[in-house]
Amino acid sequence: MSPMMDSIHLCIQQVDGSVLPDIVPRLTDLIKNSIGLGTKVGIATVISALCSQCGLETMQPFTGKLMTALFNGLTDRNSTIRRSYATSLANVCKLAKDSSVEKLLGKLYDWYMEKQDSNLKETCGLVLKAMADICPDTLNNHKTRVLPLVFLAMHSPPPSTTVSTSTTVSHSTTTTGDNVWREVWNEVTIGTDNAVRLYISEFISITDTALQSSSWDTKAQAAAAIATIAKSAGGNMEAAHLSQLVSSLVSGLSGRTWNGKEALLTAISDVCRTCSSALISSDTSVNTEDILNACLKEASKESVAYKIPAVKCMSEVLDSLKADKYSDLYRIVSPYLNMDKHEDEEVSQQLLIQLREAGFRALGKAWPTDTHQETQEGWISSTTSLLLSRLEKVTWREQLAVWTSLLSILSRTELNAMSSSDWSVQSFSEQMISAAIKSASESKYSAVREASCKCIKQLTGSLKGSSCIPEAVTKELRLYLVEKGSSDSSLEVNRLCEEIQLNIDV
Repeated sequence: MSPMMDSIHLCIQQVDGSVLPDIVPRLTDLIKNSIGLGTKVGIATVISALCSQCGLETMQPFTGKLMTALFNGLTDRNSTIRRSYATSLANVCKLAKDSSVEKLLGKLYDWYMEKQDSNLKETCGLVLKAMADICPDTLNNHKTRVLPLVFLAMHSPPPSTTVSTSTTVSHSTTTTGDNVWREVWNEVTIGTDNAVRLYISEFISITDTALQSSSWDTKAQAAAAIATIAKSAGGNMEAAHLSQLVSSLVSGLSGRTWNGKEALLTAISDVCRTCSSALISSDTSVNTEDILNACLKEASKESVAYKIPAVKCMSEVLDSLKADKYSDLYRIVSPYLNMDKHEDEEVSQQLLIQLREAGFRALGKAWPTDTHQETQEGWISSTTSLLLSRLEKVTWREQLAVWTSLLSILSRTELNAMSSSDWSVQSFSEQMISAAIKSASESKYSAVREASCKCIKQLTGSLKGSSCIPEAVTKELRLYLVEKGSSDSSLEVNRLCEEIQLNIDV
């Protein structure tokens, strides 16, 4: 500390109520008019020292003016000054009236929700963090006002990075801001799950407001917050709250695509997964058909980059709600699954591969249960033919997706009950087992070998004791088990081969 600040602190020790009426106006004028970094930081330090020296009764009449001046100073472009003012403001709040603190928190809320300046949003977090450190009791008295904002703010999406210097600096600042909000959250709550259950009404209210924002980032932030609400509240969420969440998300999906809209899709799939029982039952006013139609509309969008998460969301929602929209989803993804190169040259090959992988997985997730046997009979031929025909033409990740989908189809289908004019169990068994043996024998990726063996195990287990598997295929399978399956480097493949052997020995 400089000799000048030493002298000032010695003088502050002599301050009492008789001189504050002369000191406070001069301090507020300096906050408004000073331009030097050292001066501004020094003023904030002096105000904090005065709060410690004079106490509640002496300082409280002057806290309103000081809070106003410090609050206006939070817009300074220098981060050091903003931090100093935030700390000083917290010291003043410790002595201020509840009404003044409430007014300050309201301004911080308006700033965060209305301004698009990342520095201002971070500053709001700095003020609350300083309050949590300096006057935690004051902050706890206003939890209903503070927690919803902190909850929303800590879900701020990470900024995109570019090579520009200015963007790099902004990224660093925003990351610090995100950390501040999480620090505040950890200090004022005893756990996310408990906080969500206690303040769920307030959290839903602020996320609903944020979803209506014109800012794409704010919309994405609200969607991420809703996903956390769904995960924390889960099946214990009240019907009214669940209806409000779903309604907000479905409304948010309407309209064109925008950067970050994928967060809404993630939120919808999370809500449907964690609250599936409540959504399927008749206890809520939620119309699941509205959810399905909204997701189907998004999966039909032309943007390949957006279609990937949209297709994933659609399949997960269908899986969670046990709904049957398989024919619609198949018509959306099948053209891309047969595509080796996109007609649009701007669509990279890597992006097309990601879409195909998502599409392969979606067919398995969206495959209906045996309660929808008519759909199964109508689509099993085209689906299994498509999946098996693409195995040798795609990457290993796509192969893994194909076998994962086939396993899902096999586990949900009563094969012996299938009655289709263009499909037979015998023909399918022959094709699938031969393809699986080839994958299990030739693939260098253990995940693919394991997935193909799981399909063989599921099929042979379902058809155990029947004559649906041709003898020639059974011999081919026994040969694989003896020559390669039992000696595979993967222990999981070895275990699966033992179970397959038991199934075919019956």
